[in-house]
Amino acid sequence: ATYSPQSRADRELEPLFYHISPGSTGSRTLYHAACNAGFPSVHHKSFCISSNRGVNGVSQKVVEGVRAHLQVLRLYQIAYKCCSYWDKGIIMQDDDSGSGEIVIKDEGEEGEIILDSCTMSIDDWARDIQTHLSAVLQSSIIGLFDTPYPLMASHV
Repeated sequence: ATYSPQSRADRELEPLFYHISPGSTGSRTLYHAACNAGFPSVHHKSFCISSNRGVNGVSQKVVEGVRAHLQVLRLYQIAYKCCSYWDKGIIMQDDDSGSGEIVIKDEGEEGEIILDSCTMSIDDWARDIQTHLSAVLQSSIIGLFDTPYPLMASHV
């Protein structure tokens, strides 16, 4: 049997396969099992939405869910990278200038993009990730496997 999206009235009855164990716990196997059964699912940067290639015939809710998942993943990766850069001293507070400005050692366009992301207010980041997580949960994505979802268990 394969999955087919239910009507809006039946959405509350849709299953959610949610794997919360981080790292080497079989999430990829569960993801492939869900995909083989026809359940739209995501696993880190991978997703399955149809037994056919492309989005032809795939519900808009599934497509929106994948897009929202990719945004959740992007925001998670920004936070991870920024914390790592702070820890390694790549991003730091410039105490020499007296202004306390946040600076990055890597000059250039990529450094500026990273710096902009890493100086995003935590409230803005939390709001953005909650908005996209809500969109994932309200979509017709059935399987949520692997990072960052184990870290968001209390929000799911």
